[in-house]
Amino acid sequence: MSTFTDLSQTEIVVVGHSFVRRLRGKFGTTPFHRSFALPSRTECVGTFDGRKMSTLHQVEQYARSLRQIYRQQRTSPFAVVLSIGGNDIDSRHFNESDYMRLLKRIIDTFNEAGVERVVVCNILPRKTPIKISSESYSQRRDLINNRLRLLARESIRRKTIYIYEFPSWITNKDLFCRDGIHFTHFGMSKYYFAIKAAILKTRGIGTNKRLGRAARR
Repeated sequence: MSTFTDLSQTEIVVVGHSFVRRLRGKFGTTPFHRSFALPSRTECVGTFDGRKMSTLHQVEQYARSLRQIYRQQRTSPFAVVLSIGGNDIDSRHFNESDYMRLLKRIIDTFNEAGVERVVVCNILPRKTPIKISSESYSQRRDLINNRLRLLARESIRRKTIYIYEFPSWITNKDLFCRDGIHFTHFGMSKYYFAIKAAILKTRGIGTNKRLGRAARR
């Protein structure tokens, strides 16, 4: 099993692809990081078992390990923020039903790991996709983002699943590097504040503002 940080001191875990890794690398050790609402209690996870986390399947492996830790130690973060999905739809093997089925399974696994809130960020645009056309990527992105909205509505009674929609100022294609996928430094600054908003969303939906905790049952 991969080595985890002390979950008893972790309240929010931000899980994602290269954007999350870059977020941690650029802002995780600078004074700018202090603008996080909970800097010492928020952990950015962009790798697992020594591998870069880039697809939903890898997130599922992470969620399963978190569940195993919870079963053994009865400790878990309060909330998880997911920022991932671009690589999954930028694929010749993409299937909408499979994508949503996997995402729901991941959310259920996090809940089984003692996580009480899962915030799913919608999928970011790509100026230059790798394996499919820009038009196909945009169509798939719109499709999945719409499905995420429906998922949130369907789950409203559970009060465990929430969607964070990136604002227009983070989806402007002028923020992208030459590769058409990753953000410039300025774009990463905007992404930072967007993720901060997603983190605050977990705090403003009836949470009891606890630290990562041992289970009561």
